[in-house]
Amino acid sequence: MIYNTEEQIKKLKGEVPYIEIEDPCSTKNGIRVLSQDKKKAYAALFDAQKAQLDLLSFIPASGAASRMFKALLEKDKTAQQQFDEHLDDFAFSQINIPPKNLIPYLASLPKALIPFHKYDNQYRTAFEEHLIDAQKLQGKVSNTHFTVNEKHIPLFSETLKNISSSLYNQVNFSTQDPLTNTLCLDANGAVFTAQNIPLKRPAGHGALLKNIQDLNADLIFINNIDNVQVEQKKEKSIETKKVLGGCVLEIKNNIHRIIKQIKNNAFDLKKHQLFLQSIDIYSTVPEEIKRLLDRPIRVCGMVKNQGEPGGGPFWVKTKYGKTRQIVEKVHINNTDLQQEEKLAAATHFNPVNMVLCIKDTNHQKYDLSLFADYNTHIIAHKNHQGKPIKILEYPGLWNGSMADWITLFVEIPAQTFTPVKTVFDLLKDGHQS
Repeated sequence: MIYNTEEQIKKLKGEVPYIEIEDPCSTKNGIRVLSQDKKKAYAALFDAQKAQLDLLSFIPASGAASRMFKALLEKDKTAQQQFDEHLDDFAFSQINIPPKNLIPYLASLPKALIPFHKYDNQYRTAFEEHLIDAQKLQGKVSNTHFTVNEKHIPLFSETLKNISSSLYNQVNFSTQDPLTNTLCLDANGAVFTAQNIPLKRPAGHGALLKNIQDLNADLIFINNIDNVQVEQKKEKSIETKKVLGGCVLEIKNNIHRIIKQIKNNAFDLKKHQLFLQSIDIYSTVPEEIKRLLDRPIRVCGMVKNQGEPGGGPFWVKTKYGKTRQIVEKVHINNTDLQQEEKLAAATHFNPVNMVLCIKDTNHQKYDLSLFADYNTHIIAHKNHQGKPIKILEYPGLWNGSMADWITLFVEIPAQTFTPVKTVFDLLKDGHQS
């Protein structure tokens, strides 16, 4: 679904639609904690079936690196001192560029192409680490898809030429569809124009739902571009992805079995009730159960709170009843004390480590737009050439854009989450050999 002009203006002139959270999900209520035996079983299930599956790693990678270097670009003296003291610990210290030009050069790159990790006299970018991760997960024949800024495609293509062909198989790129760009309003509530033309801007990562719709894979693994580890510390992350993949396969296999039994009038509710309740289906009517099962699936890893900004797992009342949702702070009414208390009580955080199944029992892709809640859009305030503007974003990709999916949350190890928000995060354990 693409918002038309009238819808965009109406939403921009309205308020941010708040989501009423009922409770945070926790390991006692809503987040599954797997035993070591169960983890091994799920990983083994994934490894046993992966040769028969079309697997794909999907990495949103359009972000610029400028935010990583914000403090240095602003000439922060403390940041500069720390940077100078640790320069040799950064992989990009091996780039042959005069020191005075290094930061401006790095800040001009997409984050994906920043050298993240040092290996003797070589380095790997985040882009290359993801290609290696995909191969370790999928096998020698790997498939990786990056969403990028159109202007950076030549840079990615050139980088790919210089990477050993043994490190990748199929690598594809896509860009956010310009048709999903949205209008902006000025400080007076009028449509903002630049050179007498209405300004349209990219509408957030929720617009990438269309990119996922265009993919053809049985399982899709999603990670952020900056969440990679140095080679010696990858094992736990790869194993975790296999566990999540096995979990999706178990759900998918159970769903296919139940739907087949309902169609053949051979369904026994008692045998499947625990499984159905585990994915928030409480109906006792076979045809209703079949309808509720006929949806895309996602299994999302959750890590214990580390104070990182971003969404978390909550129980929310939806048209499907009380369901698990990933909710961003922007959607919670900060003037409602009870809602703020529930937000503060959250124990876990969404690290964007999830596996999707977007095909039905006939191996046909779902129309993903039918399972999104388009009333959970985001309104943000930014500046354009020094002028304040109000912008509209689609529901977040793993938030409202997947609101009506079958969803399961699984606790995963903290060491699988090593984001790089500032350049100094590259000095942390997950990025140093």
